Amino acid sequence: MLNRLAELVYIMPPPETPRAAMGDWQSVAATLGTSLPSDYVAFISRYGTGRISDFLWVYNPFEENRYLNLLTQYPIVLEADRHIRERFPEALPEPLFPESGGLLLWGGTDNGDRLYWRTNAHPDSWTVVVWQSRGPKYANYALTMSGFLCAWLRGSIRVPVFPPDDWEPVFEQNPSYTD
Repeated sequence: MLNRLAELVYIMPPPETPRAAMGDWQSVAATLGTSLPSDYVAFISRYGTGRISDFLWVYNPFEENRYLNLLTQYPIVLEADRHIRERFPEALPEPLFPESGGLLLWGGTDNGDRLYWRTNAHPDSWTVVVWQSRGPKYANYALTMSGFLCAWLRGSIRVPVFPPDDWEPVFEQNPSYTD
């Protein structure tokens, strides 16, 4: 798994001084009730906060901007998901964290698509689910977060809810995000 992070660092160099890259991971785990995948922890330590390919954000528990903070965003999104599931169970047939195998938010796109981990077993075996922002489409990937990012940026997977594009593997540290 960390080999995939090394591949990601190779294809998308991290910033020299990552923003909001350090913090208390034990406190994050206590807040969530679970530890997080080691590739995610390593990603935040290497990259900090920023946008990938002018499109995708990996939420960071140490970021001051509430819109990019994992601990701020995951309960808001999961509450909305639960509301949708209550009203339209066929539109969201997946379990939600902390349910067994439940989806836990880790990122989002400029289009409003949501990226989740499927929280089954040990965090290092969690896989990725990408959910369309304005519809019921979603896709499962038997990949870790770093494996998913590498495969997406290399073009070896297409994500049906993302616009069809050739994604340049660029990490932008200081884009503005206030909406």
